[in-house]
Amino acid sequence: MSILMCRPEHYGIEYEINPWMHVEVGVDHDAAVQQWERLHRAYTDLGEQVDLVEPVAGLPDMV
Repeated sequence: MSILMCRPEHYGIEYEINPWMHVEVGVDHDAAVQQWERLHRAYTDLGEQVDLVEPVAGLPDMV
């Protein structure tokens, strides 16, 4: 299995697409990075191939 991931450098809530998203609440960027790193490490520790995509400013959902 190959997994495609993108570091959450530009992750954020810039628009609301469901009732749980609120632009005014924002994102805890440090927590998002820590969670992403734990998930990435879990995949690699399991021996999965993880391919990374370069983050792009203006595309906040790329993770």
